[in-house]
Amino acid sequence: MEKHHPIVAGTVGTTLMTLFSYMVAASKGEKFEEPALLAEMVEKLTKEKELARISGWTMHFTMGCSMAFVFQQIWKQTKTNPGIKQGLIAGVLSGLSGILIWKAVFKFHPNPASDSV
Repeated sequence: MEKHHPIVAGTVGTTLMTLFSYMVAASKGEKFEEPALLAEMVEKLTKEKELARISGWTMHFTMGCSMAFVFQQIWKQTKTNPGIKQGLIAGVLSGLSGILIWKAVFKFHPNPASDSV
């Protein structure tokens, strides 16, 4: 597999995951849109709607690019040539990390997004 800069890999991965989240949200009638949830929580803290919207998307893509960077560093240090298997493992680990991060955000935010778990 060709190696990509973590920003490219993170942006592509985050975009695909976000599209999936928006499709699931639409089909289930639930609120799974990560950038919108982040924006709602920022707005509750800052009362700045436009800042919150930009911040939600920025935080969302920053986390995705950060995860891509971490996996690229792991693969570099272990001299692993990432392929489909490593990509699937990275996806599962990223998903589990995301779940834990969301649980922490909802637990520690003074006024989490509505309909949050």
